[in-house]
Amino acid sequence: MTKDTLAQRRNWFRYFPEGTLEFLVITRVLAVLLLIALMIVTATQKNMVLIALSVLAWADYLLVSWWLVQMTTDLDDLLQEPDPQDPNAHRRPVTTTVLSALPSCAAFLILAPWAQVFFGSGGSRETITRVLIPVFFLTFLVLSAFAQRELKRIKLGPPIWTLLFLIPGLHWLALHRLVGGLHERLRQRGGQEGESTEKQKIGGGMEILVADVTWVMAVLPWFIVVCLSVVKTDSGDATAQNIGMLCGTFMVIVFVIADLAAMETLQQRFIRQLHDS
Repeated sequence: MTKDTLAQRRNWFRYFPEGTLEFLVITRVLAVLLLIALMIVTATQKNMVLIALSVLAWADYLLVSWWLVQMTTDLDDLLQEPDPQDPNAHRRPVTTTVLSALPSCAAFLILAPWAQVFFGSGGSRETITRVLIPVFFLTFLVLSAFAQRELKRIKLGPPIWTLLFLIPGLHWLALHRLVGGLHERLRQRGGQEGESTEKQKIGGGMEILVADVTWVMAVLPWFIVVCLSVVKTDSGDATAQNIGMLCGTFMVIVFVIADLAAMETLQQRFIRQLHDS
């Protein structure tokens, strides 16, 4: 990393101490509000809320991708590990983020209930869904291959976790594993520069563990809700569905806090070493 680049990154974190995480807070607060809205809107309005929620989830995915790619490339520069075969290193974060986000576009078209909103009910919607969903799924697989190759090029992490990172929803679980790998690289650099033993122990392990556990606990209630929504429900099942949505929303709030804490811990360690270099 050149002195000019060092100065730019220091200035960035001086004016935006939380970096991209500041924008993640906004998207996640709005997402929680939409989850609450799902419990109070009518059945005819739920698809509109789900589309808005899908758009926010996609925006959140973009921000997480940008943050992770930027942290990885910044760490490469800080550790003076530039790719000798990459003459346009300064363009890596933008290019890699765009390529890694392309599969999520196809995933959005597969998962979001856009057909129910724009085509209503009937044979036309069923025909469109039957034809386009397999096309979108094939597109997702093709784009994932290109994105996986790009993430491998910047040495983001083990292939299994970079592959899972391309799948919305599972990307949170993969994110925590990749963050742990970046912690290890920072720890090694700190050891080489004589960082104190106490500081080397700071690795975000507890935040990552809590984020993993709360992710599972947040997914389970919503999985039950989805299962109940695809079958004919009586009043008892409807009550169970509402309870599942309430519990799921609460656990999402806990997960959001734990997930942001895991990301924040890594970023603060990087900023400390950035200012010390």
